[in-house]
Amino acid sequence: GYSSAASDVYKRQRILAVADIYDALTSTDRPYKKPISQEKAFKIIEDMAEKGKLEIRLVKYLKEAVYEAEYGDQLCR
Repeated sequence: GYSSAASDVYKRQRILAVADIYDALTSTDRPYKKPISQEKAFKIIEDMAEKGKLEIRLVKYLKEAVYEAEYGDQLCR
């Protein structure tokens, strides 16, 4: 039913929120700011998760995916 579809949309929104924030912080130069390092971006995002603004497990998944894509099996945890 409808409730299940709404739940799926909400899950996708939470996942995309984490990825969008990471991209906004680390992407190439924008007219209003310079990109920051992955480490600084994850610190900001993890602080947001600790304050309840993002889900910490989603931040962890993104961090693992980013480091795995960049470094292979050497994950930063």
